[in-house]
Amino acid sequence: MGARSRLVALTLVVAAAAFVFGLAEAAQTGGTGVRNVTAIAGWTAPAGRLDVPESISLGFGERAALVWWRDASSWFPVWRVSVVTEPGLIRADGRGVERKDGHDWLHLASTVEPSAGHTYELTLTYESVQGALGLRVVDRSSGSVVADFGLAALPAVAMPGATGTVQGPRGTEQLTVAEQGGYVPLGVQWAVLRLRGDEPAFQLSDRHPFVEPGDRLWLKIETAGPTSGTWRVRLERAGVSEVLAEVPGSKTRFELPLFTVTEERAGPMDLRLEYLDAGQVTATRRLRLVAGSAQLHLAQPVFNPDLHAATIAARLESTVPLSGSFLVSARLTEVVWSERVLRYEEVPVESPPANLRQEVAANPGELVEYVVTVPLPARRGTFKIHYDVEHDFAPQVPVEITHDSRAVNTGYADFEFTAVTYNLWGTNQWPQRSAALEAVLKEMQPDILAVQEFKFQHRETIASALPDHDLVIDLFSGWVFEGNIYWSRERFELVEYGAEDVGICETARRMFWVRLRVKDVEPERTLLVATAHYTWDGHDCIRTHGAGLRVHMARRTLEALAAIRLPGEPVLFMGDLNESGAAIDTLRAGGLRDSVGADGEPLQPTYPADPRTTSYRGILDWQFYSGPIWVVEGGPVDFFLDGVAPSDHKPVLVRYQM
Repeated sequence: MGARSRLVALTLVVAAAAFVFGLAEAAQTGGTGVRNVTAIAGWTAPAGRLDVPESISLGFGERAALVWWRDASSWFPVWRVSVVTEPGLIRADGRGVERKDGHDWLHLASTVEPSAGHTYELTLTYESVQGALGLRVVDRSSGSVVADFGLAALPAVAMPGATGTVQGPRGTEQLTVAEQGGYVPLGVQWAVLRLRGDEPAFQLSDRHPFVEPGDRLWLKIETAGPTSGTWRVRLERAGVSEVLAEVPGSKTRFELPLFTVTEERAGPMDLRLEYLDAGQVTATRRLRLVAGSAQLHLAQPVFNPDLHAATIAARLESTVPLSGSFLVSARLTEVVWSERVLRYEEVPVESPPANLRQEVAANPGELVEYVVTVPLPARRGTFKIHYDVEHDFAPQVPVEITHDSRAVNTGYADFEFTAVTYNLWGTNQWPQRSAALEAVLKEMQPDILAVQEFKFQHRETIASALPDHDLVIDLFSGWVFEGNIYWSRERFELVEYGAEDVGICETARRMFWVRLRVKDVEPERTLLVATAHYTWDGHDCIRTHGAGLRVHMARRTLEALAAIRLPGEPVLFMGDLNESGAAIDTLRAGGLRDSVGADGEPLQPTYPADPRTTSYRGILDWQFYSGPIWVVEGGPVDFFLDGVAPSDHKPVLVRYQM
């Protein structure tokens, strides 16, 4: 926080309002041996001075204090929230306690510094019968909790009167401290779990409060230490309040079943966790649950050449009776290549408005389908459709909006095919991966498959998955042990092939290529398909000469493609290029466009296939294209079979039109 040119104020409110997770319902009680303290003060920094105090504290004399302070002992100062007590008062449960100046210091959090003009609450509370110490710092201006902790402490300790201070550039300022009866438990962790069939337990929250008939709800509570009060769970619905359970505060960790959601419990309901001290409610936490749900799904757009428009089916399904209306509005963007940044970008398109407003009266389990037609510009291109959805359904149930908004290509193409590039990871963990590789290839069914780290052992598995595909058969070892290209013999016919040296360090690696004739298409046309596996960072030649060698490989790749390509012929170049930096920029600058991103979707990592194997995430596998060919959709494919990934890389699948 910098200096100010005018007077600014930092108001500190240190309060003992009865808060559990930020919601207050305090009750005045006269609980003996229980101390909750409040302090209120205004603190102002002079103009031109830093608007930051050095520390704010609230404490029971020398016995226990909450201190929010600026720790400048290291090179980079931080703000900490600490509890400072007489020796042995707190039980740290394995956390490090620092002894200095005759006191125990337990650092609970490193957090942000106070902000000028914000109002803060500092709360310190002690339950002496069983021994529990709670403290909290809340930024009331933003509604955020700076710190919230509960600690086990020695019982039956007489706490003296409390004091609060602010230490700043002008010295120490005393805070006026008030005291309030009734123990307020702080630092309590609670969770409401939803159990549904065989699914893992799901924690409900204010953002995800949705339950369905048949769901079983459980409550879990964990406190820092035992107390003499009582926990009570209450359900409120339709003006009726029902106590579900009461648990003594002497239990510091427990879980219990609450209830099973029924058809009659549709709509909103409140679940309250209350703490009672001496029979009075001193703290409460509310979770709003909603029973029932609805889903409005917008299916994949389908291009209609006659109308030059996209039609989208809107499907509505609800688990409770539903009435009201919904409005779907469509916006268009065009996916275009930016020569400035060598990337695909989405550009808004002016188009006729497309709205679908529908009145709904649906019964539970009923599937209602509507259709919206979105006009598209009368030109060739790739367009994304974005949706804005409004609704006013009753009763108040959550409506999940889902969509499958893939790109729409208006190229009037007469031939469509899919291509996959796949690093097969050699014989690592082979043949354990064989079944997974066969399964993923059967699932994708690519018309063209380019492989790297290809070994003779892979042939039988690929032949089983793709029995209608051919590959290059040649005596050169690179085709047998490094890379190869498969194609569907029903859709393509081999014209010629070759292997070009483009400077890859590994001896048998080349830019492998095939020229394929497209079958049953007039006029006759061919497609040039090439693949390569650039050298990785761990190889001696990259370690010696640097990653710039891959830029050299990219330049020679462009030269080789230019020499082989026929006039006007579409080109695909794909493979494991072992980077997403300078070599990729070189290929883009040379006129190749990377297909991932051409449909408007962001780039996704292709390595590792199994995220459990390494923390590194990278885009290493690419498909590039040029010429009279367009991308419909594409991206890396996630696939496991019985927990086994087919390779350490993900395959990249792209659908093309030409």
